[in-house]
Amino acid sequence: MKKLLLLVFGICIGCASADLTEKSDVINLPGMSKQQIFEKSKQWITYKFASGRAVMDYKDLTTGRIIAKGYVSLDSMMGSMMNVYLIATIDSVNGKVKLTLQPQNCQIQAARGGMECPCTGAYISPNAIEQIPIKIDSFREDFKTYMTGGKAPAWDGK
Repeated sequence: MKKLLLLVFGICIGCASADLTEKSDVINLPGMSKQQIFEKSKQWITYKFASGRAVMDYKDLTTGRIIAKGYVSLDSMMGSMMNVYLIATIDSVNGKVKLTLQPQNCQIQAARGGMECPCTGAYISPNAIEQIPIKIDSFREDFKTYMTGGKAPAWDGK
């Protein structure tokens, strides 16, 4: 009986999947114009998506919308890396910005490139699955912090 319970428990862990639901946050930025918010959002994307694979697929000041693709990295077993790919949609209006994150899929990074896979226990470790919502929440918090007070590093002329 004990062996049967362990087998069922092992199967359940192996089939676990990450919660890849879309999440949105609206941040109030009193006194900032749509253009200022738009430009600061572009700066954040440049600093946060530090990969050649991360791109701004769409940016339009008239609508105040930026759509970018990037990823958050997870620790994985045996030295390999896992990435969770995201689409970040940023909508700017006077005094407010909305960040919507849509997780897309996972990719296992290996020595000879990567392999796309579902974000499930059949492909990635339970530890990596647990990290996904934590990393995405950290990503969202970083955006809030940057937009409400963070500054891009700039030379002060000294």
